[in-house]
Amino acid sequence: MIETFQSLPDEESMPEWVFIEIEGGLVPYRLKSDECFVRDKQHLVIFIDGIEDPEKGNEFLHSPVYFPESFVKPSIQLGNLPMIGKGFNVVMEGRNEVGKFIEMMEIPGNPVLSIDVNGKEILVPANKEFILKIDNDLQTVYLRIPDELLDLN
Repeated sequence: MIETFQSLPDEESMPEWVFIEIEGGLVPYRLKSDECFVRDKQHLVIFIDGIEDPEKGNEFLHSPVYFPESFVKPSIQLGNLPMIGKGFNVVMEGRNEVGKFIEMMEIPGNPVLSIDVNGKEILVPANKEFILKIDNDLQTVYLRIPDELLDLN
């Protein structure tokens, strides 16, 4: 199953191809389109042609997957930054707390990052100026958030 922070189309038609990032390059894979389906607006289940063994499929678990633009509707553009995965650790510069990334919330004109810090939800504008670094290997995002914004939560 793939989780995305982009809105998926309502229709059931799947693209024929996807690209999976492997060792810094994009590798095309043909989907078994008739077996793939959209579970809801942010989750879909795909099956890759030629990969029958679940262990082989597990190799792709943390790899970014790219779909044709005609399939996904971008919800937010954060420049060249990679997507932030659900459950990533969130380290805020100048703070001792470490949070967990919950989701990207689509608020028209002001998408926000929802972060759980010690059981409290904090909402931060999804602004690339606040994102210092995203480390996919460590599953950690580093933020610099002005105190005034944190005080609003």
